[in-house]
Amino acid sequence: MSTDAARSLDDLLGPSGRVRSVYQPILDLQTRVVVGYEALARFPGTPELGPAEMFTAARDMGVLGDLDWECRRAAMTGALHAGVRGPLHLFINLEPSVLGTPPPWRVDPREVSEAVGIVPTVIELTERALLTDPRSVLWAADWARERSCLVALDDVGVNPDSVAMLSVIRPDIIKLDRVMLGPEFASEHRRTLRAVWDHVSDSDCRILCEGIESDDDLDRARALGATLVQGYHLGMPGPLEITADILDAESGSTVLAIEPEAPSVIPSVPADLLRRVPTRTSPLRQIATLGSGFEEAAARDGTIGLILLSIHLPELFTATAAARFAELAESNTLVGVVGVGTALPEGVRGAHIQPLREHVALAVVDPDGSTAVVARNLGDTGPVGDRRYEWAITHDEREVAGIARALLRRLAPLPSTDVAQGHRIAAHATSGDHRALLSELAQTAARAVPGAESVGLSLVSRDQGLTTIAANDQYPVLLDQLQQLYGVGPSLEPSDDDTVIHISDLASDERWPEYSRVINSAAPIGTVLSFRLFTGLDTSGFITFYAQESHALDPSAVEVAHELARHTQQYWISLRALTARDAPTPIPRGRLAAAIDDAVGGPEAPASHTAAPDTGRMGRVREVFDRAVREGRPVAAVATEGSCGATGT
Repeated sequence: MSTDAARSLDDLLGPSGRVRSVYQPILDLQTRVVVGYEALARFPGTPELGPAEMFTAARDMGVLGDLDWECRRAAMTGALHAGVRGPLHLFINLEPSVLGTPPPWRVDPREVSEAVGIVPTVIELTERALLTDPRSVLWAADWARERSCLVALDDVGVNPDSVAMLSVIRPDIIKLDRVMLGPEFASEHRRTLRAVWDHVSDSDCRILCEGIESDDDLDRARALGATLVQGYHLGMPGPLEITADILDAESGSTVLAIEPEAPSVIPSVPADLLRRVPTRTSPLRQIATLGSGFEEAAARDGTIGLILLSIHLPELFTATAAARFAELAESNTLVGVVGVGTALPEGVRGAHIQPLREHVALAVVDPDGSTAVVARNLGDTGPVGDRRYEWAITHDEREVAGIARALLRRLAPLPSTDVAQGHRIAAHATSGDHRALLSELAQTAARAVPGAESVGLSLVSRDQGLTTIAANDQYPVLLDQLQQLYGVGPSLEPSDDDTVIHISDLASDERWPEYSRVINSAAPIGTVLSFRLFTGLDTSGFITFYAQESHALDPSAVEVAHELARHTQQYWISLRALTARDAPTPIPRGRLAAAIDDAVGGPEAPASHTAAPDTGRMGRVREVFDRAVREGRPVAAVATEGSCGATGT
């Protein structure tokens, strides 16, 4: 985060500058044995603000990611030091929209990772986030399962629409809100309960009732099918005191003996359906008529579900289709279209990123039956409706849920979450920390390299794997997470000879076919350009440029990227002087080097771990590139004017 943002977080947390965790017991309903604890954040420096107010303020200030890290650190390390061990479980809440944000520098991620590896953990995801930012919730669930954590869905019952997402998220534990403990059920609560019971009957999921305040509440929890309970009647939040008696008693309970779901080796994509089931070949208009029939059936039945469409040709989304989807949005939980931007009828969700290449996919997830249709363009010309597509249909709930997940990962969050998205990739540094400039470098690189859309600086280390240090938007974070999660990609499988990797067409690249599939499961990327900047004893640093289109970076763009990588290398190595002995990767000086050197007051010193970072020179280098962007001129033309010399501009 920027220096101003750092001060904002310190101001928000108050004089202590820290978060404290208290812990509320969770009990086995049958035996009344404590089987776990939920960590709840408290803010001793600002006692007048509750957790909800604190997180709202952090979101408004753009420091939500940092606050989430502070809460996570307090919860995990507190439980570890108190002696929480299996079979006891720790329940912690995460904010999915900022999960991929690098930690603030004062939080050591290794400390948190160590605790997660020792303390059995349940990650709670809020029902609210399911509908506002489903893409981030899916990533959070994958993040949890990659670390062998269980996944709980919190506050179920507050919004009846969210139960349509159960088959997509596949929670291990469903936490029913206290609203479900009332003596009488409204119709929407009965619908919620039916959906929960259906999910539990088809899975190893457990029901937890929270807000237990009396023996009558316990009786209602039993009637709802709960096996876990939590509330003031059973235990108040407070400090953790783990005794031998608690551990011995819990060892006799099996209510949380749930095997964590392993993430897929490679995530599925809708096109996989065409390889698994019999296919047919038909004109697109016939396939479209079939899909419309399923959509209209959902509208007639009045059921509440998900309707998701991805189209590779915007002209397929006609005015008639737009009107139909607007009507569907009035009676369904979530209706989204990928491939036509975000300027859609009210209630219809859109996407900023590209659709599935050369494919049309429709997923209808409905409590009374689910359907998916996937069609692949065979390359015909002529009227769109007459072009032949290979297509397949499935009613298998797991198949449909997998296709729905792939499409949900492409949907943009609701505008209310954009504040978090806009600030999540700010540089993370305390006051006066020069490392803040790395994030500014990423912003400059994305603007200055023609055709590049996303830029990330990543660090690969032996103990932490692949982490994003800075980026201009959320995509490098997501793509780094994918490489880390599935163990494939150029940053994790570099060759000594491949110090610069330029993938001009990811779909046809034969070096990392699994990486291509992984990336396209999240955000279609056509071009990748990655520079390895240094290699240390345990670490390597990279700067990577991404573009959605194939062949997006022409030779002149690559030349600009090359020069930016060279300057980033020199600065980053200087920043790491106190903690590393990094060997810079040879990056030859290109044609732009001499002109830029002249413009900023001379050539840079060799990359060094002993010299202090030359922030003035780095700022002047950035000014050359930023001026080129502002004035719409080539970098070389701006540099040769020599107007960004030692005194700056």
